Amino acid sequence: MNSHEFGHERFEELCALSAIGQVSAEEFRELQAHLQTCAACRLRQADFTEILHEHLPLLAPADTSRPGSRNVA
Repeated sequence: MNSHEFGHERFEELCALSAIGQVSAEEFRELQAHLQTCAACRLRQADFTEILHEHLPLLAPADTSRPGSRNVA
């Protein structure tokens, strides 16, 4: 695997994590800069966002007043 492919692996991972809000501010800025110049990663970002918003059920926040429920924040 060359360094270019490794870079895209990293950005694909950041695309997925960004779609669920799990990137740091620094990673988000790095990803946004990369997306400005990389059509392939923009497509992956759109794919992850579509999957998250259109194909996965939306879950209501956990009711912490019920036994056995937990807050996963």
